[in-house]
Parts: sequence; C-alpha cells; structure tokens
Amino acid sequence: MADLQKPWPVRQMGGGSGSSRPYTVASGNSRIFLGDFVKLTAEGHVDVAAAGERILGLAAGTIAASTAGEIPVYDDPTLLFRIRADGAAAETTKGNLVDIKATTGNTDTNESKHEVDISEIGTVSRQLRIMDKMDTPGNDWGGTTIMLLCQIYEHELTQADQATPGV
Repeated sequence: MADLQKPWPVRQMGGGSGSSRPYTVASGNSRIFLGDFVKLTAEGHVDVAAAGERILGLAAGTIAASTAGEIPVYDDPTLLFRIRADGAAAETTKGNLVDIKATTGNTDTNESKHEVDISEIGTVSRQLRIMDKMDTPGNDWGGTTIMLLCQIYEHELTQADQATPGV
C-alpha cells in the first residue's frame, strides 16, 4: 500500500490527449520539477505557478533554476491529475474548487511536491476542480491525507478574460 503521508508528485492520469507540448523557459526562471504546475508569463515563457495564479498545465520534465531552454508541458484543459491533499477531505468536496500549495520539489528525485490546499476549498476563484479520489487501498474519504483526481479549473487556455497571462 502507498504511504499517503509522504509527498507524492502530481501526475497526469487521464482525459484529454495525454500528450505534452514543448514550451520555452526564460533564463530567470524558478527551478521546475517534474509534476509542478506551470503558468504562462507575460513574455510567453513558462514558470512555476503559485497559489491563485492561472495554470497552463503540468510539467512533464524538469529544468534547473535560471536556465533557458524548453520543457514539455501537459497543457490539455481536460486532463485529469493525481494530486495529494494536505489534509482530510470528505466526499462532499467532489465538484468543489481548491488552490494548490506550490511547495519546492524534491531535489533528490526532481519531483514536485505541489499539493491541494484543502483549507482553501470553495465554489469560485480557485485553480483546480476536485473530480474524485484515487481508487487505491487506504485512500479513503475523511482520511488524514488523500490522493485526489483533479482538473485544472483556472486554465490559461480556457479563461475568457483579457488579463495578462500568468496573472
């Protein structure tokens, strides 16, 4: 059985095309870990998304800080992602919206430690929609931590407003 108490990298789990596309990274970027949520910057590059920012997708690779280059990104708005909640979640959270906790990734494995901030659950202005929980032994509604299936709600490619990318 998986240890749900330890951080797990966010993973693409289904829906959409399942393919990634390359995006450019500017030389002033933050370190991007495998499974980090990324945003578009005003210059058209990608960087790590913070809580409350619109999300372009999920990094399908890794790149060091302050390194210009390219990184593959799962950017399909209909993709489902596996992500760990930072606390207990009830079945009534399905369909609700949450923000991410964009913590720094694991430098040994190069994997993301992004989580759902379950204390930020709501019905408007959040980054992700909770679709369900992972069907895994020991992953129960109401447990201390839980692995959720989520979809990007505030997606960079589906927002109707005219705001600056990444803001």
